[in-house]
Amino acid sequence: MNYFESNTSWLIKEGLKELGNKVNKASQNINIKNDEDLYIDNKLLYKDINNEVFTAIVKQIIDPQYVRLARFFHENPPRSNKETAKEIIDTRELEIFSNMACNHKSNTERIKNSVRDYILLGSLLIPAFIRCLNENVINSEEILSITVIESSYKRLTASLNLYDQKNFIKLCKQKNIGLHFIIEEDASELLEKTYTYYSEVLPTAIYGLCVLREPIQDERVADLDSWLFSQTGFSSRLLAGFGFTSDETNQIIQYSLNYINLKERMMLRLNKPREEKQICTIAASGPSIDETIDYINDQKTTIIATHSSIGTLLKKNILPDYLVVVERNSTVADLLKTLMEEYPRLKNVVLIAALTVDPRILRMFDIKYLFLRPRSTAAALEKDMDNYYLPTAGPESVNCAIEVAYYIGFRSLLLVGADCGARNRKYPRSINALGDSPRILDLPISGNKKRTIFSQPSLILVRDTIEWFSELCVDLKIYRIGEGAKIKGTIELEVDSDELRTLQENSYKEFDKIRKLDSDLLDAGTDRIRLELEEFRESLKNHINNTLNIVDKNYLTIHTIRELCQMLDGSQKDSETNYQLAARRLLRQVLFLSSSLLYDCSTDSKEYRYQFLLYKQSCMAMLESITLIINALIEASKQGLRFSNSWKKELKEYIE
Repeated sequence: MNYFESNTSWLIKEGLKELGNKVNKASQNINIKNDEDLYIDNKLLYKDINNEVFTAIVKQIIDPQYVRLARFFHENPPRSNKETAKEIIDTRELEIFSNMACNHKSNTERIKNSVRDYILLGSLLIPAFIRCLNENVINSEEILSITVIESSYKRLTASLNLYDQKNFIKLCKQKNIGLHFIIEEDASELLEKTYTYYSEVLPTAIYGLCVLREPIQDERVADLDSWLFSQTGFSSRLLAGFGFTSDETNQIIQYSLNYINLKERMMLRLNKPREEKQICTIAASGPSIDETIDYINDQKTTIIATHSSIGTLLKKNILPDYLVVVERNSTVADLLKTLMEEYPRLKNVVLIAALTVDPRILRMFDIKYLFLRPRSTAAALEKDMDNYYLPTAGPESVNCAIEVAYYIGFRSLLLVGADCGARNRKYPRSINALGDSPRILDLPISGNKKRTIFSQPSLILVRDTIEWFSELCVDLKIYRIGEGAKIKGTIELEVDSDELRTLQENSYKEFDKIRKLDSDLLDAGTDRIRLELEEFRESLKNHINNTLNIVDKNYLTIHTIRELCQMLDGSQKDSETNYQLAARRLLRQVLFLSSSLLYDCSTDSKEYRYQFLLYKQSCMAMLESITLIINALIEASKQGLRFSNSWKKELKEYIE
């Protein structure tokens, strides 16, 4: 039976006229002979399509492939809420808090991981999938969502000949199955739309996402398929987007301490564009800077150093004009203190830093400009601060430095040491880079010099963010020297080339502007931060209670999952306060990881109730630990305490 006419009529009736017109146009290239043999553009794609695809999908269901989030757990003995609060302070990346009983290994091991979400890579799978549902090859009661990915309107048109779209939607509604289509012909846009859907609408699908493929894939869908399973692809990017609740908590701590310690804040804002021939050199700490540093013209170009590259520059007697610091880790403050003792003139460099850096860093420099990270919890605490957000301010210092350069007016940049990888895994960064390297370069990729280099997922994200910013800022030119990963949108130059010499020789520094950037002087002080923290504390409590109310069920449905996903979203929503947004951002990562346990037992009402009570107990314990930290900050602000260089010890004493 051919369903094409009824399906296209239904599309137009439902307001999808543009889609209906596209499939009508594509239908001229589709021929299904004897209701079995599918021809597209007069070429046979499938012979006996219904049975061929059905056989393939059954094999995949029997031997499935998953995109699945690892279940995070801890093996620590039970800790009090006070002990956990102290543990959080200055912890870099704590996935799960030690007082969360639901995430103890003894509990996570007793639950079998579930798979309740499906992604169909190709719309021609739909008829076979419907048949699997009707013949109980798949238990429809256990399915939460189905997402159909399609890159070809011709294939979509062919599929609409083979099943009743209206009845498929009706079936999904009856079974409480979420259904979503992503249709995009451009390969890169298809990837981005898929990522955006799962990251913003249904991130819980990564708890257990079963991937089903057509036997003969469209090339663009095949690329998406590879990305889903890539070490640097879907999972790592989605998980990275959640950050760490421990890190966000520490950013709140340091933001508050800086507020308490500072009388006023000089907040950087967007400066007027400079002449295109003015070059800003961005010095990062990739290994290639050791080979290219002698080609930097520090007399003609303005130099911005990342905190890790400052040691390399100073060893070569190059004093940068600006130092960008975004990491809040206290190790950065320790390293800068040691470096400043060796190079006292470092104090004269203009500091441009996130308001969430270690308070000791701001004391080290005479001139400092501050900015906010746009999606951080700290940024959400204050209203009307959009002018002081950098576009991403991360994920690493080099990304932040590029954005800072653009913000202070430069439209021509020269990247040095922005390698996002290395040729030699034993030489992952500059010899004189600040601190130790945590990098494990185990991912071979194609480099910009047509040779293999080694990278890792976090560095690939750095590269992707540079590419995104380059594409966003159409008036920005980015030149680059040194060997590393390919970075789209950059102009590669050789170190001994006339182009590089001419570029730098034609540049000039405006020395009178280096220390005088466009900025706004804002008040700081204890009263304001105390009021913000009190409101924030109440919003945290409300957010936990609202989340618990959502999942306080006997099992999970797609409707519950959608509500939960709203609580895990980090973007601004209409009619919510900035404190509600801040609470959601702070708690989203730890709630996301812990909620996977509810997902795993979501079809067993008895087990679900047991896990919910454990989850509730754990959430309240986690909330109490964070509340103890906030109470300590509020008490410190009441007393007008100016924290010393031993602020961590002092804050822990307040928790007592």
